[in-house]
Amino acid sequence: MTSWMATTAKNKFDFLDLTSNKFDMREIANSLSMLCRFNGHVPTFYSVAQHSVLVSNLCPKRHKLTGLLHDAMETYIGDIVSPLKQQVEICGFTAEEYEQLLWEKFSEQYNVPKKIPEVVKLADIEATLQEAVFLGMDISEWELGKPNSKFPMDKAWSWYEAKIEFLTTLKKVATL
Repeated sequence: MTSWMATTAKNKFDFLDLTSNKFDMREIANSLSMLCRFNGHVPTFYSVAQHSVLVSNLCPKRHKLTGLLHDAMETYIGDIVSPLKQQVEICGFTAEEYEQLLWEKFSEQYNVPKKIPEVVKLADIEATLQEAVFLGMDISEWELGKPNSKFPMDKAWSWYEAKIEFLTTLKKVATL
């Protein structure tokens, strides 16, 4: 059985040998633009790439790049909903632990911290709440609270719009 998958950039991503992987922003942008948030339990398509742009916009200047890339590992392991991250096992680790191992390898290639800063995690929660309300989801039983402000975008983007906006935002924030 193989331990790798083919990617859109025609790379082989090896799940067991993390040292051999090269992370490609084109495949990250493409994959995240096609992944639907909330495991698709939304009334309309809403991509992880659009979520990432929103998180970046909510972060202070020095954390905008990390905010944009905070879900980049979902390119390789998918968007595993939070309640399952401690339950699902990937290559002998919980999904949360494996995602952290991937992020650490990713941080060696790109200029992001080895651990996602608390300010980015808070922006991620705020974005999630804003998106859920915008998408008409019932968050009354969520333990995350209520959003601090209204969803700033006028619509859910198509996968193509999300990909373009992700790459455009990447160009802007990579130079900050």
